[in-house]
Amino acid sequence: MAGESLFREEKVYNCPKCKDKTFIIENAKVYKCPECSVGTKGIILDEDKILLAQEGVIPENYRDLTFDKTRIKNDSRIPIEIKQDPNFDYYLDTIERLYDLINSGEKLKYSLLITAPQGFGKNSLVYSCLNAAIRNGKTVAPYLDSLELNNIIIGSDERYNYEDQEIMNKLTNADVCFIKIPQTTYVSAIRSLKIIVDRRARKGLATIATSRNHVGKLLNMDSDLTNFFITNNFGDSPVDYYRLRVLTSPYGNLDNTRNKYNKKSNSSNWG
Repeated sequence: MAGESLFREEKVYNCPKCKDKTFIIENAKVYKCPECSVGTKGIILDEDKILLAQEGVIPENYRDLTFDKTRIKNDSRIPIEIKQDPNFDYYLDTIERLYDLINSGEKLKYSLLITAPQGFGKNSLVYSCLNAAIRNGKTVAPYLDSLELNNIIIGSDERYNYEDQEIMNKLTNADVCFIKIPQTTYVSAIRSLKIIVDRRARKGLATIATSRNHVGKLLNMDSDLTNFFITNNFGDSPVDYYRLRVLTSPYGNLDNTRNKYNKKSNSSNWG
């Protein structure tokens, strides 16, 4: 079975105040405890405020999205050998746990890199988490890729561009921030990701990156990333926002770029 959990906290399903067995997360949405009217870390927004916060951040067809790992597990497009791999269950359980934490208004203790092939739930996870964060009254950053991020950093640093400055402010200060690493990327784009991770870490904020590329392929691009990605030996540090703990799904035969590092990283702490 897969190795050490990325999240050590117990699942937050019971009301933290009255401690009864009332579920505060039902059908992937957070509800206040009917016994004492609390039950989450945040404020549950009304529908008008939710729609206002979603505008310009979440595409309309993603606004009712909630994360369900069974949809991914049962997807017929995913090869059977991957579905039977215990590491795939670990991957699904961990991203579900990430969703639960955001859904219950908890603050993340780690920055993460989630790597998996196309169709393995990354997009669904991201927009479900953004929806959940907004419902809890949290601020969210737009879901950009690192190439877009690089252009924005250049634009906001080299000339006064109000729109770029506004986006940079959201990326740096939002409670929840996801950034995508595209398949075709460049060293400068990855280093722009590191800039945002560092800025957010100094404010005590986690950053979550997603990628179709296996971590070994990213490391082949830039050796300076070795200390940026943590693939094993997570340790017991209470918080770690400056580096990305890596969660990777099995790739099977879907990735032809695997090298010795890929195999080593998969066999070290994930299985």
